Amino acid sequence: EKEIYTGIRSGSLLESGYDVRCFFLCPDDRMSHFQTVDRRCEEMLLRGLLRETAQLYVTGRLPEESQVTRAIGYRQALEYLKRENARSGDREAFMSFVDDFATATRQYAKKQMQWFRRDEEFAFIPVPMEKGKEERIKVASEIIADMCKLPRKLFEDELSLDAKEGNQDLLLSAQTKLDNEQQGKKMKFFVSK
Repeated sequence: EKEIYTGIRSGSLLESGYDVRCFFLCPDDRMSHFQTVDRRCEEMLLRGLLRETAQLYVTGRLPEESQVTRAIGYRQALEYLKRENARSGDREAFMSFVDDFATATRQYAKKQMQWFRRDEEFAFIPVPMEKGKEERIKVASEIIADMCKLPRKLFEDELSLDAKEGNQDLLLSAQTKLDNEQQGKKMKFFVSK
């Protein structure tokens, strides 16, 4: 009988005979994705991000140098709450805070996409941003289920970007990865609403 966990790291799961498959849920439209990110930031504010941050800070549960204090959202909220010359109704400071929060969140999403594009072991699953949440989940789940049923060699072919841009023969994951990278070049024109 083969012991699975020995406490000592020795090779990958794939090397141990396991068929491991990694997936990245990739928005099919990065402009729409960034608009979704902005809406989520607004929702966090409406649900009390500033109040929560203030309560955690004054009760000592949000220490100055903690990892949590540097997290996106808390960091911008603390900067806003602790700003010099704070005054009630300062719309300009509030809008600057909202913009900083949303920008940091979008930049993090961009970095995640860049990181996953560099990792050749992840299959890129297109997430149709024009669809509602339930439909996006359904579509992505079906694609993942189908890819899990593929023989290992065909799954690995899905990951290959050997074909050049414009080639109609790119498989779904490779095409999604390429599309994501191409859309990234246009993101400098994104304007938050």
